[in-house]
Amino acid sequence: MKNPIVITLAIVGTAAIIGTSSYFIIGSKTTNRNQASNQSSQEENVPLPQDEDIIRNFVNLVEEGKANEAARMMKISENSPDQANSELQTWAVQFANILSFKLLKLEKSNENEWTSQKHIYKALLDVKMDPRSAEAPIPYYGWQDGKNTRWFVLEKADNTWKIAQIATGS
Repeated sequence: MKNPIVITLAIVGTAAIIGTSSYFIIGSKTTNRNQASNQSSQEENVPLPQDEDIIRNFVNLVEEGKANEAARMMKISENSPDQANSELQTWAVQFANILSFKLLKLEKSNENEWTSQKHIYKALLDVKMDPRSAEAPIPYYGWQDGKNTRWFVLEKADNTWKIAQIATGS
């Protein structure tokens, strides 16, 4: 009697290993190992979100009511974990009080002050605040219903753009 052929199928993450050949499922295509390594190296060259994308993503998160996620896009001081947590909570409370947050216009600003680690953008936003935020330490957290102009100062932290400031003046 001949030795039976045993085919082993193991699925680890998105890789299926069959016998001695390996196939990876990428998207909805099945690709062999050589094709996968070529595609993988191409995917590594996909650019990270640019600084303008960071601002747009931030505005979308606030608009969608995702205040905690928006707060995590802020550059937080690294003095202590307690202080960082307090800062995150403060930002999240402010963002949670914004009922509507639409980006009307975004443009580069103060380009003469730009560095490889710092960029500044001027944004025109249409804002609607929760009326209860009138009782905040700074009424409405400094926002007004309607059009608001803000300067977003972006700084790189660990090779990722973060929002360091949202200012009322440049």
